[in-house]
Amino acid sequence: MTENTKNGMTIDRLVIPALKGEARWFPVVTDETVPVIDSFLEEHDFELFESWVGFKEGGMSFESLNFIRELLIVGTESAWTLNDGSVIEFVEVTGENYYM
Repeated sequence: MTENTKNGMTIDRLVIPALKGEARWFPVVTDETVPVIDSFLEEHDFELFESWVGFKEGGMSFESLNFIRELLIVGTESAWTLNDGSVIEFVEVTGENYYM
């Protein structure tokens, strides 16, 4: 996680690896990324955090579908601005540098 300053305010930024699809990003869910995403979302956007929990558990729950809907709204933009102004930045991984 990094901090940036914009208009005198500190803005938290989380950079996470993701696969880039035609319509949206697919966050890489690993033992390393999950706790970082958990704490970032819990601190900065609790409603989105609840959706993330459903998403990472898999299935077709309301929460999971809500998180996917939010990813579709972001589309293929590399930055996702949360309600409090903090940012999640997706960094594309490919077959050569992506291992689960």
